[in-house]
Amino acid sequence: MKSRTMRLATMKLATVKLTADPSTTSGIPGHTSGIVRSIFLVFLLVTLVFNVISSDSMADAQTARFDLNSVSPTVLLKIPGLSEDIVEIIVLYRKLKGGFSSLDEFFDYIDASTEERMMWSQLFFVRDNTENAALAAGPEYSLPVMTEEASESIVSEETPSPVATEPLAASASSAITAGNNGLPSAPAKIPSAPQGADSFRFCVISDTNGSYGSIAQGAGVGAAMKVIIGKLKPELVIHNGDMVAGQSRKVRPDRVRAMWKGYFSAVQEPLAKAGIPLVPVAGNHDAAPGFPDREIFREVWNDSRRVPALEYVDRDSYPLFYSFRHKGSLFVVLGGCSGKFSTREAALAAKLIRARSGGENLFVFNHVPFEKLYESEHGHMDAGGTVRKAMEEAGLSLLFTGHYEVYFKGYHGKIPIVGTGVLASVKRIPRTQKKPQGMSFICVDVAEGRLNTVFALKGPSFNIVFDESGLPEGFGHYRRFDVESGLMQKTGK
Repeated sequence: MKSRTMRLATMKLATVKLTADPSTTSGIPGHTSGIVRSIFLVFLLVTLVFNVISSDSMADAQTARFDLNSVSPTVLLKIPGLSEDIVEIIVLYRKLKGGFSSLDEFFDYIDASTEERMMWSQLFFVRDNTENAALAAGPEYSLPVMTEEASESIVSEETPSPVATEPLAASASSAITAGNNGLPSAPAKIPSAPQGADSFRFCVISDTNGSYGSIAQGAGVGAAMKVIIGKLKPELVIHNGDMVAGQSRKVRPDRVRAMWKGYFSAVQEPLAKAGIPLVPVAGNHDAAPGFPDREIFREVWNDSRRVPALEYVDRDSYPLFYSFRHKGSLFVVLGGCSGKFSTREAALAAKLIRARSGGENLFVFNHVPFEKLYESEHGHMDAGGTVRKAMEEAGLSLLFTGHYEVYFKGYHGKIPIVGTGVLASVKRIPRTQKKPQGMSFICVDVAEGRLNTVFALKGPSFNIVFDESGLPEGFGHYRRFDVESGLMQKTGK
């Protein structure tokens, strides 16, 4: 890189000499005084130094390539084929690890195709300096490893922009395109919250924890809270599991309690101050069977300061299994955070689900889904057991899951599902896809007693509605909400 800078300086100096020569400069006549020429030369030299410094920090002037570790996000977003997701990854990678040590590390991390590697190799370089050499030889990281300082610095730089809204149609049967079986498509922009009898908005967040034992919440939590409280103004927020980072023998009970204190400070207390109840759903890192975490989960959520003020239907097994109603909709929380239900738990879950009355909405929440949403297997519910049978018989409106940290909206067999995205990682790649999806959370509108809108907001600022056309059409027993089941069978996806 030093030789490139010297070549650039040589070219600039040659330009200065040519410009300063009275016989070749049209801007400065040959009879101009030596003082004026000297002032003009100094100005050009200052400009040269500025240009060299600027180009050295960002781009190679001879090849018009950009330093991947210093080019601004604004410039990155203008690079052909470089999506917002990849730009988000680059920015967070800089924060968490200092940058990429080589282009190959970048390509491998985003799983770039051969064509992308060829194209972006012509546009980027990684500076070969001592900092990157030390980075390459440094310790291994499991991204994102969030410290409190790193989390706060990322969130503070991603302050949400003003959120554009559009009014919701007065009728519940508003002009929102419905997918197969009536599951609604996302609106183009964030709608205003619905008004009227039995109308309300709720948000679903999930997987906000950091690395094992981390007291700090994930990188997207602060920005998400600002949008939820300041713009969306839901009547409820459901946290669909993995609030803290337990489920490790190395994380002692006192540390688990400290993590809960950090969680309440970052999530529950700001919501409570805004008058928004926070509904807990046990995740495997919160209340895994066989760990002391499970009893601590019961302890902290039975603290009178934390128990959400709800219209409970059944709270005998709160905070693991319980149900409540809100404006004519039934909410059922299941504590199957390992994916396995004991005989007693399965019977209890079925009882809660079958309490649906008439045609009311039935929203069910369980951290672990029926099937994996990215390639690695990390547990799932029994797809043919008592709990699923109860869901199918009750005709639930939506099953919300987490755990796999990617957003997906569609069906698992005949069951309408929403896989809740993540607020603490940008690494998860949905099945059948090549690139990480990024951070997101869910917003649901019920208008006049009917499920009206279900959409995700995309990080890091959470002021953009997630483009659902980019979701996988289907995999395993899943299919996207707008894909006909017959098409999935014919294509074998």
